[in-house]
Amino acid sequence: GRDNAINLLIKVVPRKSLRDPNNSLTLWVIDQGLKKILEVGGSGLEIQGSLPVSENTRMSASVFLSKLYDDLSCDAERENFHKLCEDYVQSWFEGHGLDGKLRAIQTVSCLLQGPSEAGNRTLELSGIMDSMLALCASESTVDQLVAVEALIHAAGKSKRALFITANGVTLLKDIYKKNENDAIRIRALVGLCKLGSAGGTDFSMKQFAEGSTLKLAKQCRKWLCNEGIESTTRRWAVEGLA
Repeated sequence: GRDNAINLLIKVVPRKSLRDPNNSLTLWVIDQGLKKILEVGGSGLEIQGSLPVSENTRMSASVFLSKLYDDLSCDAERENFHKLCEDYVQSWFEGHGLDGKLRAIQTVSCLLQGPSEAGNRTLELSGIMDSMLALCASESTVDQLVAVEALIHAAGKSKRALFITANGVTLLKDIYKKNENDAIRIRALVGLCKLGSAGGTDFSMKQFAEGSTLKLAKQCRKWLCNEGIESTTRRWAVEGLA
């Protein structure tokens, strides 16, 4: 039901054409319901106390957030969107212990997959990136899943890639080599792939030595072709190859 409701909102809330000057419905949804959408985006199957969601709910929330952001017509409206997102993430990050930090980081992941500009703004909040790296080293499977997945989405930007390369590459390599959980290992591999491709064709931005990215791609191919691994885990190999 939740997925269907979000998909319906995606269809009816944003303007059909940007030539239409009236985006009042979008503004109303942001003012009255943005925090509720972010709550859905920050929920997870593994996180204690979060809303019950399916495997597709968070991605639907990301799409809806992106549609809302794209429907804004001026800098003041976008700044209000950013402020609401930052306040929401910060409220969970600072006032609810470890579970709150997980919810905050999961919400940042949702934003990075949707309106990435808003996601990047939340990454600038004090302690977010450091907590991601710290939780990657946690002994809790849930902590590692949430943190490594967030690093994957954060690593797409060259600025973040430089930070993660300096502080987290060794950690991601250790997770991939030593962790016994396939779901976490494949995410660590995708994180390394993202870092390896950061900067595109700009060789001055390359994070790894020449040939390393090819080795990572071959590892992704092995995961993708392994029919003994469940499909929800194998799909991350596609992300790594991309």
